[in-house]
Amino acid sequence: MPPVRQVAEALDIAPGTVARAYRELEQEGIVATDRARGTRIADRSASGNADAAEPGYLVPLLRPVAVGAYHLGITADQLRRALEEAMRGVFQDDVPGGATS
Repeated sequence: MPPVRQVAEALDIAPGTVARAYRELEQEGIVATDRARGTRIADRSASGNADAAEPGYLVPLLRPVAVGAYHLGITADQLRRALEEAMRGVFQDDVPGGATS
């Protein structure tokens, strides 16, 4: 994942906000942080969080992204397309149209 400062600059938000989001993602087992390698998406099997299978679980994680996109003037369709692009290579068979990277 990109460094905190890079995300903060790209979204024009405070670095502390991004750092807090990264910490919450780490606490949930979604990302893993290693000083030498930075923050990476955690191994899917490592999280072991059954609640994560529920779509409602993702809403509080995605809400800040949606709000940020709204304030940048991004439309809902543009945000959906960006999410689909971000999923490419992660969810090989789950991306609409079966697209992969």
